[in-house]
Amino acid sequence: MTKLILSFFLSILSKIHLIRKEESMEVSNGLWQRQTKRHIELIEFMQQCGIKEDSKNLKILDVGCGKGLLINRLKRNGFNRVYGCDWIDSEESSFEYKKINLNEMDSLKAYVDESFDVIIASDVIEHLENPAAILREFQRIVKTDGHIFITIPNCANIKERLLFLMTGNSNRYRPQKNEYGHINYLPSKVFNELVARANLQIVKWGGGYNFLSGYFLNIKHPLLSYNLTYYLQPIK
Repeated sequence: MTKLILSFFLSILSKIHLIRKEESMEVSNGLWQRQTKRHIELIEFMQQCGIKEDSKNLKILDVGCGKGLLINRLKRNGFNRVYGCDWIDSEESSFEYKKINLNEMDSLKAYVDESFDVIIASDVIEHLENPAAILREFQRIVKTDGHIFITIPNCANIKERLLFLMTGNSNRYRPQKNEYGHINYLPSKVFNELVARANLQIVKWGGGYNFLSGYFLNIKHPLLSYNLTYYLQPIK
C-alpha cells in the first residue's frame, strides 16, 4: 500500500511544471488575471476535442461571458462567429451581446432551437440557482452534433477535501458579498446526474492548473486541479 501511495505522488511530481505568473500571464491594469490561465487551458482543451482554428465558421455562444475576455481570446484564435450573453450590463461592441437572467428556467429563450455549434460556460453554472435548467437549455439550443464545454471549480481536490473535513464547508463553493457567489456544490456524481437528466453525455473531462505561492502548477490531475473542464454532447 505504501508503495502504491509513493508511486502515485511520484507520478504527480513528475508532471509538475512551474510557471511564474508574471512570466506567463497577461495583466489587466497591472493586475494578473487568474481567469486568463483558465481561458487559455479551455481553448487548448477545445482544440484537443477537435475544435480547431480552421473551424472558424462555427457559431459559438459564450454563456456568462462577462466583459468578453474569453470571446476576444477566441477571436484571436481564429473563431469569428462568437456571441455572448450574461446578466450584467455591457458596453462591449466587439461581439453581439444579450442581457438575460440566467436564473430563469427558460433563460436562453432568446435563442432558437439548435442554433449554435458550440456552447461555452466557463465557471458559470455554480453561480446559478438551477443548474439543471441551464443544462437543459444548452441541450435545446446546441445542434444535435454540437459541442458544449463547461468549467467548474473543483470541489474534490485534496485541499478542498481537507477543508471540508475540518470545517464542513468548501473554500471554493460559498456565497459572496454580491449575488454571484458559488451557490451550487457540484461533486462529480451530482454533475454527472444533472448532465444525464438534460439528455447530454460527457465525452471527455479533465483537470486544469493549480496555483501555489506565485506559481502555476501544470499538473492537471483532478486531485490537485483548481478547476475541472467537461466536454458534453447531446445524446442522439
